Amino acid sequence: MSCYHDCISSVAASGSLPSAVCPTFQDNAICSVIAATNIASISYMSQWSCTSDGTTSTDPCDDNWDGVVCSGGYISSLFLNSMEMTGTFPSMLTVLSTLRHISLASNSLDGTLPTEIGALVLLTYLSVDGNGITGTVPEQIAQLPVLKKLLIHANKLTGNKYSC
Repeated sequence: MSCYHDCISSVAASGSLPSAVCPTFQDNAICSVIAATNIASISYMSQWSCTSDGTTSTDPCDDNWDGVVCSGGYISSLFLNSMEMTGTFPSMLTVLSTLRHISLASNSLDGTLPTEIGALVLLTYLSVDGNGITGTVPEQIAQLPVLKKLLIHANKLTGNKYSC
């Protein structure tokens, strides 16, 4: 069984942060945000960088990266509103099983919302409004057990626009 599967199973069963998350997944997810967007080129976000092997150059939690909030050494929130980010929605974020809050509003992100977003069973807040996200709204969003706030307006989405 993979470390990722163990992590997801642990979170789903307990509803709380896992006792161990593979650091590689956290690094890979953050590096995917960097690869999918222009965040590393934004002058005040210079600590957002990765090494050639796909790991973050410093620890986002230990080094207090802008826009990152951590709990127990794991990323629990991303606050990246109005950062002038361009690129595609970073689908690899869905491996960050400890995420409770994703705020990517008022940027210029495109692409689709991944169905794997349903794996974020601790997610209480998702804001991607004011981007250029396309496609259908994944039905998995409606199945997130603790989601309290969903902001997806001002995109190019089709299908059921769940609200909460």
